[in-house]
Amino acid sequence: MSTVPYPLIACDATADTLVLASNSSIHVIANGSSNTIPIPSSSASTFIRQLAISPDSKYAVTVSNDKGLRVYDLASKTHLSTRFLTKKPSSVTFTDKSNTETGLDIIVSDKVGDCYLYPLVPRDISSDKVKIMDIQADPTLNPEATYLLGHVSVLTSHILTEDDEGKWLITADRDEHIRVTRYPNTYVIDKYLFGSDGFVSSIHIPAGSPELLLSAGGEGVMRIWNWKTGKQVGNVDIAESVLPYRKTRSSLRKDKRKLKGKKVPIPSESEGESSGEKDFYHVPEGWMLPSGQGILIRRITTTQVEGSTIVLFYSEG
Repeated sequence: MSTVPYPLIACDATADTLVLASNSSIHVIANGSSNTIPIPSSSASTFIRQLAISPDSKYAVTVSNDKGLRVYDLASKTHLSTRFLTKKPSSVTFTDKSNTETGLDIIVSDKVGDCYLYPLVPRDISSDKVKIMDIQADPTLNPEATYLLGHVSVLTSHILTEDDEGKWLITADRDEHIRVTRYPNTYVIDKYLFGSDGFVSSIHIPAGSPELLLSAGGEGVMRIWNWKTGKQVGNVDIAESVLPYRKTRSSLRKDKRKLKGKKVPIPSESEGESSGEKDFYHVPEGWMLPSGQGILIRRITTTQVEGSTIVLFYSEG
């Protein structure tokens, strides 16, 4: 495997292909060899933030700082298309061909709380131009995508799945909500999974247990749900495993309840930081940490090891 000049920011994989994002390039590892595909842009704002690979390993999609949604053909190592999103994305995935009537599509959730379905091949919108301001006011007017649903908070993660009863789109947001919605009739909300005490930033369905959903975010536990019944079936305390290894304190925010109009100095980055000790989580007067002592779970996944399902998760910091 060749080395990359910048740290890896995002990754996704299928059974036979691994795709990694580094700065403004994607690195594809398949069949024992690796290839690098740079983003075709002269802009300095093409730093990749989101990445996904299609289930058939044929395509990859990236989203960069410039909000460009770029699609690549991995076999020919070519860039196929670029579309620009109206809002900053928080999650991007491919649909499975068995999960959609139109073939392979792309689902994008954004930080305004909206979720869209983009076709793999861009639509011809030359005769249907809409002003950006109009799309921002009414996301259903977006001519390049199908509007799926909206939350009143930042959407952080989504999963498209199915069972004997049909297809489902599961979405999570920063207001402790996990919603189960029918797909493609996303105007039908089937249920909510209530019980989270902090924002939800990642959800995952284990391959060997399709009725279960794992969720985590800004609290010190990972919750286990039966998303079909809407019940929480257990939780795992992860705070004691995460906190001793923290090297970067979470971003602070002003505690408006204690300020009462007073001005407080901005704390330095090193103030109070002592990894693994209590003062690492001590904050200056007038400031506060997010819930869960600053824990932020970015991604959850599972793998099989000697017949057992192992849960892997990434905590920022």
